[in-house]
Amino acid sequence: MYIVVGANGFLGSYVVKSLVSNTDEEIIATYHGKKESLYSPRVNWVHLDVTDNESVRRLAEFAGNIEECRIFYFSACHNLDLVKRDPNLAKGINITALESFLEFFSDADGLWFSSTDCVYGENTAEIPLFKESDPTCPVSEYGRQKLEAEKIVNTYGFNAVRLPYMIGPSLLENKKHFYDNIVEKTADGQDFTLADGLWRSALDYQSVADILVKLSMMKNTPQVLNLCGDDSLSKYDVGIMIAEKHNLPTEHIIKTPEEEIMKLFDERRTSSTAMDNSLLKSVLGTDEIKIKF
Repeated sequence: MYIVVGANGFLGSYVVKSLVSNTDEEIIATYHGKKESLYSPRVNWVHLDVTDNESVRRLAEFAGNIEECRIFYFSACHNLDLVKRDPNLAKGINITALESFLEFFSDADGLWFSSTDCVYGENTAEIPLFKESDPTCPVSEYGRQKLEAEKIVNTYGFNAVRLPYMIGPSLLENKKHFYDNIVEKTADGQDFTLADGLWRSALDYQSVADILVKLSMMKNTPQVLNLCGDDSLSKYDVGIMIAEKHNLPTEHIIKTPEEEIMKLFDERRTSSTAMDNSLLKSVLGTDEIKIKF
């Protein structure tokens, strides 16, 4: 059995889709807010509020034998500016709720926690790509909270994957991703401004989901893994790729200087947080991990 915590989010929905396609397992998909109705009769949608111990207890009761469960945990307060404005609220979700959840599911067969490249900090000439063994120096409160959460997850013997920004068409009924907005606006002849900078080892949701499902079927994987693409990309780069994929005019994808984008944020962002994925490729037995749509 699989449990996907946060299955009504962008990544969670792709993981449910991948589980349906690549396993025969029963799937419990949790939601907080609107329930999704996609996917398969094998998917049981269960309401979950990770900040409510009674809600978590009911999930554990519904799951039955915890030892036979493999879990993907995507619940988080991940808006960097919101985390900065109300760090205690964010900590209640990102750390306190996680700790309580792990107490209920400590005997699970495996748990994969979605962490972030924000735990590292800024690339330098000495470290152009961050490896899992490199020092962590997060510049944001979100990054600091995620790093603390990783350590808690690892203490329980579970796994954390450090993710870059991800992109792909939304699978959700009433929530568009900015991928969808790029396609729609560009197809309508409207300009779409994207940052020419803020470099990340971006990857598409489908690839991330499929890799996570593969990892969940393996034993003795590293407790911390960079799960990312080979290439360091700006959102402008990705916008051009999306337009070309859909045979849309690229002149409607407009570069916005990094310094202009930075002014829109309350919390500090790094100019470049590119990650090395050689350990992941070694685990998977592959030579290449490229973003694709």
